Amino acid sequence: MFHLKQYLSRDYLKEYFKVSKKYLLVSLIFAIIITTLGALSVSIGALPDDIAYQYDEVVDEGYADGNYDLYDDASYDDKYNIYDDIGYEGISSEDVENIQPPQDNTSDNEDNDLDALSLFIHNFSIDASVLISGLFLSIYGIMVSAYNYIIIGATFATTDPILILLFVVPHGIFEIPSSIFALAGALMLTHFTINMAKAALSKNNTMKDEYHNNSCYLLEAYIVTFIICFILLAVAAFIEGNITEPLGYLGLFMLGIL
Repeated sequence: MFHLKQYLSRDYLKEYFKVSKKYLLVSLIFAIIITTLGALSVSIGALPDDIAYQYDEVVDEGYADGNYDLYDDASYDDKYNIYDDIGYEGISSEDVENIQPPQDNTSDNEDNDLDALSLFIHNFSIDASVLISGLFLSIYGIMVSAYNYIIIGATFATTDPILILLFVVPHGIFEIPSSIFALAGALMLTHFTINMAKAALSKNNTMKDEYHNNSCYLLEAYIVTFIICFILLAVAAFIEGNITEPLGYLGLFMLGIL
């Protein structure tokens, strides 16, 4: 029987990282390589057409994380005194204009909670699909992860580091590790599935023996990985829905950009 408290104990988590270390390392290396390729691809204009379209959608919606729409109100320049010289050399007036300014009629807590819930459902559905793809050799999970890392690399390569720091890092430090864990979990499930398939075809072994003697630790680690992704994305959604935007604008204000 699965006891959540047992598998989130300090002792088991130490064992978990022993079991999952090689899968996490492969997933991390994959993330670094594909993100780097995404950054290099956009710099030389070599993004595939479908990915380039998705990247353009992200840029059109704003530099930070897709939640900041273009703002064309002429009073914005007067209100925030945005001109070519805005007090920080790394960010041009065009960069700032791609971020929606703070609104006077701020949404209430219920709206923020709803946004956070929507973000969580969206992000977790992606990571869950990656995790489940382990049943099918992780092919879908690898494709989805590669696609996302290319977009991340392309965005990082063309966005001012200050905007990345203010509008992506607060929740990204939870979302990106979740993606790494998700692909690692998929690889664990693939390994488990292959082991069980071999046992089913073997004359000298049974699936029951294979599970109890060799592969149960993989399934346990996979379940814990699912829980870790759930927790990371719940925290990320709360931060993105309630903290990232006001914190980002506060940072821009303190830097003299707004």
